[in-house]
Amino acid sequence: MEKTTMIDGKQFFAIAFLYIMCNDLIRGHYVGEIKQDIWVANLLGLLGGVLLYLIYFLIYKKSGCSSFTEAIEHILGKFLAKVVFAIYIIYSLVLITTVIANVISKIDIYLLEGIPFYLLGFILLLTASYIVIKGVETLGRTCFIVFITTSLTLILLLFTSVLTNKVDFGYIKPILAEGFGKVIAPSLKMSYAVPFGESFSLLIIFQHVNNKTKNYKYGAFGLILAGIFMNISSFLCLFVLGQHGFLHFVNPSLQLASQIKYKNFIQRLDIIVMYILVIFVIIRFAILLFNSLTLLKTFIKFPSSKDFIPLLIICIIIAIASEFIVNNFNEFSYFNRCFINDNIKLILEVGIPFLIILISFFRKKKNPQKQLNVAIPQIIN
Repeated sequence: MEKTTMIDGKQFFAIAFLYIMCNDLIRGHYVGEIKQDIWVANLLGLLGGVLLYLIYFLIYKKSGCSSFTEAIEHILGKFLAKVVFAIYIIYSLVLITTVIANVISKIDIYLLEGIPFYLLGFILLLTASYIVIKGVETLGRTCFIVFITTSLTLILLLFTSVLTNKVDFGYIKPILAEGFGKVIAPSLKMSYAVPFGESFSLLIIFQHVNNKTKNYKYGAFGLILAGIFMNISSFLCLFVLGQHGFLHFVNPSLQLASQIKYKNFIQRLDIIVMYILVIFVIIRFAILLFNSLTLLKTFIKFPSSKDFIPLLIICIIIAIASEFIVNNFNEFSYFNRCFINDNIKLILEVGIPFLIILISFFRKKKNPQKQLNVAIPQIIN
């Protein structure tokens, strides 16, 4: 993992884009609450998610450190920093677990029916682990290539869905029929959780980005573009299927692609979308495993040649757990939505980061001459 240690802004942009796009797999449950006004919550959630991402970078700015682990240790002290690192190691693994249950259940439906769930989970995690072992530069290059190919494919699919379906703009009405207050809570949840949140993990990857003063903004651009893609698919899904069609499917992109049919020549393009989502999942797993390994090395010093040992242990544990989780998918989905999404992520994506930022205002910069001059927008200075 330490063979190559730096990536550029374009690669960080691709990492942020793919990390957020993976959430397209598990979004859509807010429709039952706010119905046709889902697009309003999506736009507000994207705005909040980007703002939250920019606020996180006060940790780098106020500490004067270019490394995430050094910044947290400088702000909190080594003991409390270790506690935070342990929490976020567990949190990264929880995020992997919440995604793996959803992707395995859909792979079983769309691609590989009947394969043991633990085997599917292990294959996905092992692929992600291989990327981690090859180093962060390999991760960055892989993400950039995947970004180019998948984004062009998604644009083509969105364009095709417009040509092959009847679009009814009337489905968007009435707008805010139950008032603006109805969309506020879902919008806030979207900002720090699915689909536009969970971006605190990007701060660990950011320590490997060169020219930080300039390139931090590329992460925000990645979040914005991912949000645009997801919002367009939500709009089209609403215009084609209406809110009632939206309600019966958690994933708008898969539902929209399944509606693309032209005689007997073009059909079942949802399988292509499923393959793309699997690629997004592998990239997200690689990012979260990379973060876990980075934080683990603050506790246990081991050479990069031994990285495969903890990664293999993690893969085996999560793969075995995935068998139980998928077999109890409805119960797990409820637990994920009502406890992890609404409470745990609020604490770990908003509460703890904001507390760290607050404490950083009372700490002197470690290197005032070489501080990271991240130009955070004036609104949060």
